[in-house]
Amino acid sequence: MRTLRTFLPFIAGILACSAAFADVEPNNSIAQAETVAFGANSGTVQLSLDDYDYYRTTSPDNGKITVSVTFAPGATGRIFFYNANGTSLGVSTTGNSVSRDHDCIGAGTVYYSVQIISGSGPVSYNANISLASPSYANDVEPNNSIGTTTAILSPNVEYDGRLGHVNSPEFPADNFDYYRAILPEDASTITVSGVSDNGMTFRFFVYNSNGTNLAVGIASSTPNPYRRMPGGWRHCLHLPAGNFRLWRL
Repeated sequence: MRTLRTFLPFIAGILACSAAFADVEPNNSIAQAETVAFGANSGTVQLSLDDYDYYRTTSPDNGKITVSVTFAPGATGRIFFYNANGTSLGVSTTGNSVSRDHDCIGAGTVYYSVQIISGSGPVSYNANISLASPSYANDVEPNNSIGTTTAILSPNVEYDGRLGHVNSPEFPADNFDYYRAILPEDASTITVSGVSDNGMTFRFFVYNSNGTNLAVGIASSTPNPYRRMPGGWRHCLHLPAGNFRLWRL
C-alpha cells in the first residue's frame, strides 16, 4: 500500500501538469476559435502539426486590449490580434515572451492567435488578455449628427465622451459627437474647451440654431474661443480616436 500511495500523487502530478496546458482542439482558425474569458489561459502548439491556436473573447467595454504570451523555455512565437470581423489588426514581435496591444478597440468580439516559430516537440505557453478602459465615461449614443443631438450642455459643467473606438461590424466607427446648448443670455464670447487622452488632438465645429456651420476650431487640445450670436447654438467635436472631456463652455 505504501508503494501505491507514493505512486498516485506522482500520476496526479503528471495529469495536472498536462491539463494546465490543454487548449481545446481544433482551434486552428477564426472559425474554430476557442471561447475564453478575459484573464489567463494556456495551451500547446507544435511546429508543422499545430502551428496556431485561435481564441475568441468578448470585451465588455471599449478601450485598450493587451494580449501577452510566454512560451516554454527555448521556444519562440508571436501573437496576432483580430477585430470582430476577423480582420487582422497587427502582429507582435517574435520571442519567448511577447505581447500585442490595440488601443481604441470597440466593445464586442475580438480574436487573437498564438503561433509557434521555433521549439522542439509540443510547446506549452501561458497567455493573458486584459482590458484598460478609457479615462473618461462614454457619451450617450447615437449623437453622430445634428439630427441625433440629444444632450443639452450647461455652462461650466464638465461632460465626458469617447470617439474613434471601432470594432467592425459590432462597433462601427464613431468619429463625431454632436451636442446642443441654450444660452441663458446674450454673450459676446463663449468658449468651448476640452482635453483628450492618448495625446490625441481634436477640433470643434460650431453651428447656429439653424444648424449652419459658423466655424471650425484648429486641431488642438487647448481652449478654442468663439464669438457667437445669442440664442441656441450647437457644436460638434471631432477626434480621430480617443476620449475627451469638455471642461469649459
